[in-house]
Amino acid sequence: MTTMRKLANGRVVYLPTNSVDPYVDANRLADCVAAIDTDEVSLWNVDDRPMMLENGTLRPINREGLHELAERFVVVPKLVYTGDGDEMAIRYVPYDINEMEIRNLLTAKSATAGGLVFRLPGPLQMPATRPAAAAPAAPAQDEHVAQV
Repeated sequence: MTTMRKLANGRVVYLPTNSVDPYVDANRLADCVAAIDTDEVSLWNVDDRPMMLENGTLRPINREGLHELAERFVVVPKLVYTGDGDEMAIRYVPYDINEMEIRNLLTAKSATAGGLVFRLPGPLQMPATRPAAAAPAAPAQDEHVAQV
């Protein structure tokens, strides 16, 4: 697993190496995406599928969802001039994930090939049924129901 940096706002810093080995950057990116975990969004392996739990709603991570996650939470550092002479600073900008990277994250058959699902907590199993809505509680025997 690659050492990565998480920012205070829940974003994860991706540092591509542009290595000749295609798995190096694929694994770095997969590690970054798998590290997304905020109060609103967390990623899970549910029934061996990558899923996102967002504000209480569980949904599969598809191509569009993965693009959205990368845009919201994966950033790359850019060295910029601050405008004060030769002073420079690091700015973090959203990572522009491409279709090939998305496809690899979702379809790679192993963790070493950059597969996302293998890095997520789990596997969890989807419950077979939803719980029935709770019926209103009947008053206890020693309670008196006032009639108006």
